[in-house]
Amino acid sequence: SSADLVLSGGELRDARQSGSCALAASSSPQQQEITIEKSKVRSFSKTRLSELKQFTYPKYEKHMMNKAGNEHYTLLEYMTATYGDCRHVVDIGTRFVASSLALGAHEPPVWTFDIPESTERNFAFRGESEKVWKEKVEAAKVDIRFHNIDLLKVSSHEFSKYMSTWLIMLDTHHLPYSNPFEREWLNRLLQMGDFSGLVLLDDINLNKEMKKWWKELEDKATERGYKTYDLTSVGHVSGTGLLDFSGKVRIVE
Repeated sequence: SSADLVLSGGELRDARQSGSCALAASSSPQQQEITIEKSKVRSFSKTRLSELKQFTYPKYEKHMMNKAGNEHYTLLEYMTATYGDCRHVVDIGTRFVASSLALGAHEPPVWTFDIPESTERNFAFRGESEKVWKEKVEAAKVDIRFHNIDLLKVSSHEFSKYMSTWLIMLDTHHLPYSNPFEREWLNRLLQMGDFSGLVLLDDINLNKEMKKWWKELEDKATERGYKTYDLTSVGHVSGTGLLDFSGKVRIVE
């Protein structure tokens, strides 16, 4: 099955260039094990993020360059640099495009999603058009595709197409009970029935609602078929959580 395919570096490059991907529609990581080695995350080079920070909102450059444990951008880059393949990865909550840049720093296509009326990404364009910005980003070897849609309203077929990948980053309202996008989105993901990838959650300690939701996620992990990991020490100071539907994750302190 496609979930069991392992592609070499050369095959991955060829797949990206040809627009085809033998792993497409599979949500299982292609590796037998996903090792998140915290010392490696902390010492991961900032060279690539330094090259790409010019493509986010100027006030966000310092956040992209901040160390793991203060900000989550190094962790995002580590994940795709270490385990990325020809499949797109998903970034829900585009904002100033910083997370997408980190996820796409080593060439996996990034599909980023925001609500239809959102225009926050315009701040990242720094007065230029989206077309000019995209040309510069593509020249820097980053592939970002914007989607302004309501993921709670798209068809099940569309939702599955968008979410059929090994890594999803969720960073949106942070009010999972009073404005329950996060919880309703997760319910849709669970309804897919065959998702076997990883979901990173930002800001799990930001407020009472997020703390309550993370506790709910931990309490229901077994019945829902995932394992939870708190990666705050190498993620965002306001909390970074991981839902592992693959059973492949191993944390090395």
